[in-house]
Amino acid sequence: MASVVHRPEQNILDYRAQQRIRNAPTLGLFATAMTGFFASYLGASLGVHIAIPEIYDPNFFPGYVAKPFFGLPIFSPWELGKMAYAEWQYPMMQKATEIACAIATVPTLAMGIWQFVRSQRLWQSQYQTDLHGSAHWASRDEIVKMALLPEKGLHPAKGLHPAKGQKPSKRVCYVGGIPNERDETDYLQHAGAEHIICFAPTRSGKGVGLVLPTLLGGWQESVVVHDIKGENYLLTAGWRKSIGQKILKFNPGFGMAADPLNGMEADNNGDLGTKEQCCHFNPLEEVRVGTPFEVKDVMNIATMIVDPDGKGLNDHWQKTGFALLTSVILHVLYAEPDKTMRGVAAFLNDPELEDVDQAFDKMMDTQHRPSNPALLKQWTTLYGNATVHPAIAQSAKEMKNKAPNEKSGVISTMMSFLSLYRDPIVAEWTEYSDFHITDLQDADAPVSLYLVTSPEDKNRLKPLIRLVINLIASKFTAEDRLISKDGRMICKGKHPLLLLLDEFPSLGKMDIFQDAIAFFAGYNVKLFLITQSKSQLEDEGRGYGKSGGSVIIENCHVRIFYAPNDVTTAEWLSKMLGKKTVVMENVTQSLEGSVLPSPKGQSRSLNYQARDLLTPDEVLRLRGPIKNGSNIVKAGDMIVMVAGFAPVYGRQILYFKNPTFLERAQIPPPATSDEISARAKDYYAKLLGHDKPTSIESTKPDFDTFEESDYTDSPPAGSSAAHDSAGPAGGGPAGPADSNTPPEGGLAGGGPADGTSDPRSSAPRSGDPRSGDQGGGGGGLDTGTILEEGADEDAEDGTLDMDVSDSITDLTDIRASFIEKLPARLLEASGGADAWMQDTQRLDRRADKSELSGMLKG
Repeated sequence: MASVVHRPEQNILDYRAQQRIRNAPTLGLFATAMTGFFASYLGASLGVHIAIPEIYDPNFFPGYVAKPFFGLPIFSPWELGKMAYAEWQYPMMQKATEIACAIATVPTLAMGIWQFVRSQRLWQSQYQTDLHGSAHWASRDEIVKMALLPEKGLHPAKGLHPAKGQKPSKRVCYVGGIPNERDETDYLQHAGAEHIICFAPTRSGKGVGLVLPTLLGGWQESVVVHDIKGENYLLTAGWRKSIGQKILKFNPGFGMAADPLNGMEADNNGDLGTKEQCCHFNPLEEVRVGTPFEVKDVMNIATMIVDPDGKGLNDHWQKTGFALLTSVILHVLYAEPDKTMRGVAAFLNDPELEDVDQAFDKMMDTQHRPSNPALLKQWTTLYGNATVHPAIAQSAKEMKNKAPNEKSGVISTMMSFLSLYRDPIVAEWTEYSDFHITDLQDADAPVSLYLVTSPEDKNRLKPLIRLVINLIASKFTAEDRLISKDGRMICKGKHPLLLLLDEFPSLGKMDIFQDAIAFFAGYNVKLFLITQSKSQLEDEGRGYGKSGGSVIIENCHVRIFYAPNDVTTAEWLSKMLGKKTVVMENVTQSLEGSVLPSPKGQSRSLNYQARDLLTPDEVLRLRGPIKNGSNIVKAGDMIVMVAGFAPVYGRQILYFKNPTFLERAQIPPPATSDEISARAKDYYAKLLGHDKPTSIESTKPDFDTFEESDYTDSPPAGSSAAHDSAGPAGGGPAGPADSNTPPEGGLAGGGPADGTSDPRSSAPRSGDPRSGDQGGGGGGLDTGTILEEGADEDAEDGTLDMDVSDSITDLTDIRASFIEKLPARLLEASGGADAWMQDTQRLDRRADKSELSGMLKG
């Protein structure tokens, strides 16, 4: 038999149903009487057959002959009556009558009881109709069907078990709880791929009830946490590290140095940890340079920078600033040594440039064509034989052609959005990357990334946090993330990713969440969004607007509500909960008599009315958590709505009431941040033709390799004095054995003369193509030493002619002529001809032509 399809309106009473209710008692009596009659007749026949087996003998009762019916002695009711009356004196007839009564009583009584119960149910259905609405709170059985409750037999108080019908899962999000018969809280766990959104005001317990339980045992795969104040990191990073995860804490506002004026140490954020616990992230390293995706990647970054609040590019200055910023970022990635946001901010404001047009000339004249054979082939496919990147050159030409006032307005608009990266603290944390976005799904072990900002810096750092989250969302919805397997499209990542974004609307509108939320699940990305109210999410100025907010809410399968503080959310929730039908019985009593009235008659009528399951004021009065001061001591109430099911009236979770969660929260966070360096990029190596991958550290620009003091204050290159002052080849200081001070010229590689490390670069990075040691260690490359070694080596074979023609007056020609005469071994040790050209170009800003020309001829 086919299963009956459930219809929400199936309990509605119409006039036919009401007529059946009125006729039920009469029909019940009639059915009972008919059952008694037929049961008596059948019982009498069977009784005679059982008690008087000789009834078939025609001589036993003369004149009475049994007429078999399917082998049974069936008599007419008239004949049975005559037989009982005439032969009552026989004991066998009395026994037959007793059997007949026993057989007849059972079905008659059963029919009577069933008809009575049926009539009562029909009568009660008048009071349980869904005429004006069928809203109700979900029963425990319905919650089990939602796959939110643990299986029976497991210990629900632990809260660590899979939902019903599922295998043990590492992908559980805690969405609330319900009280059981012992008044304990059974945890509601969602293990599906659908998205979750929570509406909870500040200080309502969403952190202790949803975020921390999920991070302390529910979701054991990769996660990105928007962690204002860093509390989630402090309480969950230790346990997540203990189960083998990589822990990354990106706190771009964390102070890097002491504050002597206020007497604060370097870890001036107190409980938020130390510098070693934080990681670095350079957004520009996510650009796929040299591929067809490079312009798209740069545009995504430029959009987030120029539109820091998500309001869109609404005016001419923002749109043209966006175009300019796109080309500047591309140029910096291809040609400038500082391939960071700080380098982008500094490019157009180089104090050594007479005017900004010189920067545009540089963008149009610089050779962006890479020397790496693989990239060169791709370049040729995209741009033909061009040596300058077309997008860069065209944008620079467009800017040069603008009127001075317009040009100034565009540049000032763009630079205003880059001011954040002039902060040395932010610049330090965005100098290189300890991880790449794809590591969140592709690394061998799951990764937990905490995006931490202090309340003081929340608004200032919002553009950077938005940029990181937007990069994550866009990277994992790219076309290359899906592969075909067994006739299905699946995500190729090793680990699902949870985006647990507290205060989600405070980040501003990000179009990718509105546009791609319907597709995230297909890319193994699950959203757990937390907002204070519907009004905050739909705010036209700072949120997603009414239409955008509706899109996000509609794509969230599970919706969680704590007691709201605003009427808009309360009215909306009340409307979503629906209406139920309330039956009112009206009794009218009529009296007669004027002095001593007596009852004359009474009439009863039913009145059906609609009522909200919870009215807006009742929603506002949902019981919140009970607090002792600022500490929660007893959980409050909550509502959980799952698409396609009745709402759940539940109870909040308190993680510190669970011994398992509390024990895990007491594990201290790791002392140092992890690095996922296997996928690190080095743009110098990539663009200049080095195939061997280098570490993340090598992407940090060596600012001190070519300091002015290395050339203007040191002895002439190639002289014995220069060789002596350069120190050992490794870059360490040279001097008398009893000397306690470094050489006058400072450490080789540009280190400070006092022997301390420069805070911008500390030690030279291993594998840096510009460093003197390709294998690690060692300081920067010393020009005097290289020239002397080159001269000594080539003096033997006569291949190096250091005589540069006096007719060469252009400095670029001097550089090119000099570099062509260097031996291949020295070029390879210093990073290639392009690296030499770029580094000598930097010298051009620190020495005049005559000094540099003399040095090169040296």
